[in-house]
Amino acid sequence: SVTVAYIYAGQPLVAKSARAATLDTRAKQNADSYLGIEAYVNSKLCPVLNDDTTSHHHSTQHVAPYVGECNMNGTTYLLWEASGEYTLEDYIEMEDGWVQLAADLGLTTMDDNGDIGNNSMNDDGV
Repeated sequence: SVTVAYIYAGQPLVAKSARAATLDTRAKQNADSYLGIEAYVNSKLCPVLNDDTTSHHHSTQHVAPYVGECNMNGTTYLLWEASGEYTLEDYIEMEDGWVQLAADLGLTTMDDNGDIGNNSMNDDGV
């Protein structure tokens, strides 16, 4: 489950915890395992912020800065800096959400007629 209600040192954060689809033990273990994998992947995608010693710096333009993990009352949360105005769910629910998402990611441009085009292609479609 995802929550956007946490503020740390004046910085809004997005917090995500594991939530099992059912109440059985196996589902809870799977949810916890998935959260652990997600924490590992995010730690590799977004190495420690402002860590100049990181040798594998990747472009993270479209990845929310990963802050790390915290444990509160026995629940582990993954934390990211809040970024952007909408959630993925918001884009899905919009009438033309995929167009808005592409525009927000800088993948499209409007031509003089108001039509949306792809920045990554030239006139030959390459």
